[in-house]
This record gives sequence, C-alpha cells and structure tokens, in this order.
Amino acid sequence: MGDKIPRTIALGLTKKATDGRIISINHPNPSGKVLNKKQYRSLKNDRIMLLPQNYQARDSNAQNGEWQCPVDGCDTVFTRKAGLLMHMERPTGHKDDLLRDTGNGTFAKIHPALIDNGAANFINNQADDFINDQADDFINNMADDSINNTAERVNGIDGEDFREDKQI
Repeated sequence: MGDKIPRTIALGLTKKATDGRIISINHPNPSGKVLNKKQYRSLKNDRIMLLPQNYQARDSNAQNGEWQCPVDGCDTVFTRKAGLLMHMERPTGHKDDLLRDTGNGTFAKIHPALIDNGAANFINNQADDFINDQADDFINNMADDSINNTAERVNGIDGEDFREDKQI
C-alpha cells in the first residue's frame, strides 16, 4: 500500500492548501486563497461634515452631556453626540436644509429646503437678481454722472453760462 491518506481528506471533509496546510471544508476560507476584501465602509467620514468646524458642546460628557444643535434658530439639545448627529441626518432635523458654516461653531440656514431640489435654482435666481440689480444701479449711476457732467459743461464750473446765445 502507498501512503496513508487521512480519512477526512479521503471523504472530502478537509482539503490540503497549496502550502501544505490541512483546512476543513467548514473553514471560512476553505480554498486557502487570500481574498482582496473591500475596506470596511465606515460612516465616520460621512459624519465628519455634520458639525461645524469650531463646534463646542456645552457639556461634552459622553453619557450625560449637553449637545446643542449648531443651526441658528434651532434650540434642540441632546444628551449624546449620536443623537445630535442623527438629528442632523434626519428629514425632520436638518437633512434637507442648505447650511453654511459661519466659522464660529454654528451653521446658518441659507434658505429652508425647497421641494423638488429647487434650492440650487433658488440660489441661482437670487444670484441673478443680485447681479441684475447691481448692473442696473451701475447703469443708473453712469447716466446720472453723465447728466451732471453735461450740466457742468453747459453752465461752467462757477455756474456761469457759456452758451453762444446768452443775452447781455
């Protein structure tokens, strides 16, 4: 007889890996190959931007603190940071609000959330209105300046009339 083979291998209950190890078929990786797994997708990176840069809690105790909502005008206070983060992610919280970091640890609402993703259109329209108003003011000021300059040229600097048809 040749070499004896263990009964579990003969029955197919275990396998020999390429490096000589004996692996059970119930092993999580019975082939012995190293699998390239995707890195665990953590929510930490997504939640980093949920609070303003200079945010300070009133009391940052992990179990019984006071975590106030950083949005101006929202007076909600939570005992845990996780509750505050969930408040920022929920539609009943500030998920659909367009927020701007003011730099002093608070967020300012740019405008309440608009239905059908109209927030971007609202901001673009506001910017267009502002630019048009500025352009209108500039044109009106130029027109006023040109009228004043024409009046100065006609009347002279001292108000003296230099027109040809003046009467003596």
